[in-house]
Amino acid sequence: MRNLKTITILSLLFLAATQSFAGERKAVDFTFKDINPASETHGEEITLSEAYADGGVVLNFLASWCGYCWKELPYLQKMSAAGEARVVGVAADEYGAPAEIVLSLVERHELTIPILWVDAETAKALELDYAHQMLPATYLIDGEGTIVKMLEGAVKPEQLRDEVTRALK
Repeated sequence: MRNLKTITILSLLFLAATQSFAGERKAVDFTFKDINPASETHGEEITLSEAYADGGVVLNFLASWCGYCWKELPYLQKMSAAGEARVVGVAADEYGAPAEIVLSLVERHELTIPILWVDAETAKALELDYAHQMLPATYLIDGEGTIVKMLEGAVKPEQLRDEVTRALK
């Protein structure tokens, strides 16, 4: 009986946590440096609240070791280049891989979107702030800073485009 109560309580907490992303949760603001040499904002500090203020932003958390991240990023790049959405990547590698590894992958994939670098400790804090369990973790944030949708793990390009279009009209 006690196990059933515990399972029920945990299930309700999980449901409450996952439903809180449906337009009710504000994005935690931050400022980090853009390390992508091909980005228009290379070397500049990017503040999330400034990024979403002009119609919203697609915030993508990635890591050097995440294969699905590097499959998804070219699609986000295409959307950004086509003017469909503003995209900001955050290289949040909780295992502490050096920025050079991320930069080599950014170059290999010919990305021009801003890629913000954070150290391992900050990556762990962001993971808690944003409550994602896996990477890639993509947050669709409207112009008011509300997280409209969160996508975790591998997402097909068509679904990604549909979700972004729907969330950031």
